[in-house]
Amino acid sequence: MQDGTQDRREDAHPSGTGVSPVEGVSSFTATRRNLPHWEEPGSVYFVTWNTIRKTCLTPEERTLTLAAIRYWDSIRWTLYTAVVMPDHVHVLVQPLAIPEKQSPAWYTLGSILHSVKSYSAHQINRLRVQSGAVWQDERKDRIMRNEKEFWEKWQYVRDNPVKENLAATAEEYPWFYQQCNA
Repeated sequence: MQDGTQDRREDAHPSGTGVSPVEGVSSFTATRRNLPHWEEPGSVYFVTWNTIRKTCLTPEERTLTLAAIRYWDSIRWTLYTAVVMPDHVHVLVQPLAIPEKQSPAWYTLGSILHSVKSYSAHQINRLRVQSGAVWQDERKDRIMRNEKEFWEKWQYVRDNPVKENLAATAEEYPWFYQQCNA
């Protein structure tokens, strides 16, 4: 914030963790679990993750998930578009630079997604009165290489609920979000 005080939304993170800024990424990194994950500071990513065993989310669970995705918008990432489907999620996002860092560093995609998935899983399990995994550990992520690829993925996210016959238009699907000025 301009006056040097800490953003109150960070203190009030729904996970109750009072998450402090992560180390961040300042140059290209590549990691691997089962799938490769590349991070390039300032890049836009198309990301997909699935529920465990393709379990279907209820409407209330999809609402919680979309709220968790939108929580960090303009704080740790720019959220261009997102859709929460019954058994998977697609987002088009760009992690932001960490303002407190002396040298340039960006929030890591993994840390933001961990926060979103962890918080939404806890909330979903609370609704279900159960415990255990809600989301698969892995995610599929791809760095958008150019504007054409960005708009192709934007359209893919937008078309997903229509293609699956869940709504006549993306705007009619309650768990679709798009940034107004993108």
